[in-house]
Amino acid sequence: MGIAVITWDGKFLNCPNDFDGTLIWGDLNTEALQDIWRRRNEHMTKYHLSHEWDKLPAICQACNDWQIVGEERFDEHGNSVNKNYNAKGKVFERGQ
Repeated sequence: MGIAVITWDGKFLNCPNDFDGTLIWGDLNTEALQDIWRRRNEHMTKYHLSHEWDKLPAICQACNDWQIVGEERFDEHGNSVNKNYNAKGKVFERGQ
């Protein structure tokens, strides 16, 4: 999850589709960006990669932008790439 959405007053939102700021992960006035980023990604990525869409926040369940996380990946020549990312952001081989 590589997008950081920060409001004018320092709130870290979940994604750019949260127009009303309903899902706030932290406040940059009181927390470090790295801490908020890590917390958000550890929480959200585990459900994306396991395709447990029903465990995501309600605002995410009506969106299909996130459904591509964990999809089969291809290189520039169209060959299947046997890699993906786990909840800690580390690359792993599929089947591990």
